Amino acid sequence: MSKNKLIIVFSVLVLLIFGVCTALIFKKDKTYSAIIYPALFQVKADSSGIIKDIYVKPRQKVTQGQLIAEIELPETAKELAAPVQKNDVSAVKAKLTKAEDDYQNAALMYKDGVISQEDYDKRLSSLKYAQNAYKTALSEAKKAERVQNVKQVELKKVYAPIDGIVDNSLVAKGARTQSGEPIMLLALDTLKVTAYVDKNTSSKLEAGQNVLIKVPGYKDKTFNGTIEYISSTARNINESQEAVYPVFISFDSKVNSGELKPAQAVSVIFLNTKSTTF
Repeated sequence: MSKNKLIIVFSVLVLLIFGVCTALIFKKDKTYSAIIYPALFQVKADSSGIIKDIYVKPRQKVTQGQLIAEIELPETAKELAAPVQKNDVSAVKAKLTKAEDDYQNAALMYKDGVISQEDYDKRLSSLKYAQNAYKTALSEAKKAERVQNVKQVELKKVYAPIDGIVDNSLVAKGARTQSGEPIMLLALDTLKVTAYVDKNTSSKLEAGQNVLIKVPGYKDKTFNGTIEYISSTARNINESQEAVYPVFISFDSKVNSGELKPAQAVSVIFLNTKSTTF
């Protein structure tokens, strides 16, 4: 074999070795910084009004069904049903008054022989009908008022829909709120992970993708997770660094509270990505 051929063969071997080493180096999965946080649940107002009072404080534990706030309804909301019932009663009362006047006139005319017994009986029958109608209207109005009062009490009170710990109140006492608007955040007994990645990486991730979660200080301690959502809104965590995109991750199994804590730093590796190179 000539000297030139040996040089060519040697060069090829060097390039092959270099290529294999490079592939092994870059094949290593890249890790990303992440942080543990509790899953949060939004408690929403079921009616519009003014926050009359808040009965719980941050970091306070609450149970499902516990009274946590009270909303004062606007006067117009309180009186929506009442005027309708009052108008109905007023109309029936007016008919009763007319029936009473007609009967009194009929009684006088019957006494003087102006009208017959049949005409008198008709006026008397109309009076009794009007009296019964007015009595029924009053009864229905009182019943509707009781129902309305009960409904107001239910609308005013806000109960904890689930067990949790008060993370933050989004409104203050005296503030105005709208129906469906979040008024409080409850931290659940469930931990989540938020990782922050660059734009290029975020474009290669997808919901449902598997994630390996590592805990610093515990060499062999890992957890399995799944991507729930990749935010399309960039955030600037550090002014000196480029914007990053939050990736929200859930644990595949319940995590022991003794192993991980909220605000604890961890690292994650995204598995089965669209491309092996980030």
